Amino acid sequence: MTAPSSADTDDSPRSPPAEDRRHPQGASLRRLFDEQWRQLLERWQAFRQGLDDGTRTTARLAVESVVDDTDPRLRALNGYHRRLAASVRVLLEHVDGIITAMPPALKVDPREFTTRPELRAFFATPADIKRLYEDDPQLQAFLSAAAHPRLKEAFVLLSMRATFKSRFGPQLDSGRLLMDAPLTLIDFSGHRLDLPSSSEARLREALKKYLFDHYVAYVRRNMSANIRAEREKRAYRPASPQSIENPEIYLQHLNRLLEASRTLFRLEDRLLYVSRTGVLVHEDSEQPYDPLTLHEIGIEHEPRTVLVLTRYEHVPRSVPDPGEGESVA
Repeated sequence: MTAPSSADTDDSPRSPPAEDRRHPQGASLRRLFDEQWRQLLERWQAFRQGLDDGTRTTARLAVESVVDDTDPRLRALNGYHRRLAASVRVLLEHVDGIITAMPPALKVDPREFTTRPELRAFFATPADIKRLYEDDPQLQAFLSAAAHPRLKEAFVLLSMRATFKSRFGPQLDSGRLLMDAPLTLIDFSGHRLDLPSSSEARLREALKKYLFDHYVAYVRRNMSANIRAEREKRAYRPASPQSIENPEIYLQHLNRLLEASRTLFRLEDRLLYVSRTGVLVHEDSEQPYDPLTLHEIGIEHEPRTVLVLTRYEHVPRSVPDPGEGESVA
């Protein structure tokens, strides 16, 4: 065996490479860069771990929420959480996509009624806007809470139904005024405010849970209807092992409905051309009109609802100074 050389057994500190000896400042910069890069990678890994932990926590809570709102008996099944996780994740990701597709919050100000086509379409008068926002108990309770004494804007979800009505009335056609032309008018009703928030980001987060719960409620109604139909069909006979009332079969149906959210639960955009009198016209109409895009959400064949993220200016209540109201000696 060859004896080790003195170079192999020397424990004394090694000299820096020749390049580093010639350029000590460059070597220091390289070491500094390497250290900063290492720290950046460590922080990124910690950040990704936090994201993964948060995602897993959200998924666990979402599964438990689905079980609570459909059939708590599912908890008796072995591995129920693991068996529902994939389909619940499909619904969560689908709802995220719906939220991302929604446009920025619409500023709602009665003073801008004549200049904002969306406001003229959604409301009959400026007073209707003021009445809806200032008389809404949920929004006013939010604004009067101690946590929001100086809030200047409130972000809130506006939902309503769009209906179309036919009638006869005057209309320009190729330069001629027709007195009894068939017209289609758009009308918005059932205005409702929900999810008051202090920022648009918070409103979008609240809307995620709102839509998730909305679809799960549909799933519960669907499952309950299937159980009723099955009971009526079998009359007084006992349920078979393949009955939907069997938790194992129920879980299978539940998974299918949750995964079907991608096709059953849709946010659809509808572009309309609306005249100042609320009449639908064609894009090449001679009448003045404004384009109006509706964002309508619905499940399967249920009635669709127009959703609008709104931003409403709020005059904060006055907060007295610390010494206000004290008597002067």
